[in-house]
Amino acid sequence: MADSTGAAAPGQGRGDVRDSDWFQAVMLVVLIGGFVLLVGHFLRHDVVTSWKLLATCPSTTDATPVPVATTVNTQSCASDPLDPIDGRGWSIVTFVLPADVGLSPSITTVHSDKSSRTMWLDYTAAAPGDGRSSGETVLAFVEVPSDALPDVPFTVQGATGSVTVTTVAES
Repeated sequence: MADSTGAAAPGQGRGDVRDSDWFQAVMLVVLIGGFVLLVGHFLRHDVVTSWKLLATCPSTTDATPVPVATTVNTQSCASDPLDPIDGRGWSIVTFVLPADVGLSPSITTVHSDKSSRTMWLDYTAAAPGDGRSSGETVLAFVEVPSDALPDVPFTVQGATGSVTVTTVAES
């Protein structure tokens, strides 16, 4: 029984588990964590996870590479790709990057905005002085899960402008 001050009498439990300080602290952490994940999901909904850079090659600014394929399509490359690696069978998006990224670009993020139907990359430029001319570009073949592609038609943004994708082969 509780006394007139509301304190529990000796030997009696404090009450419901939900009244304990540790439970309230855990619930606060869970609620804050859930809110952060929810906000992060909606703010970063365009970031593709599990992407993989399969190959890069030099190209020219007037080349028109196949924007989305099921294999690395090197028809627009000026030379063979450097150190190509095997993919997982997903869609391969070809991004045209400026020559200053070098042939080993530091791609940090792949974006696929399904509402605006646009794909693009975030990357950092290589150190200057690699001998590349302004008439050159670098093609980056990036494998992405097929469900990360926006609905067709969509655009792939690159250094020489945007390319509209009207069909995507099944992978």
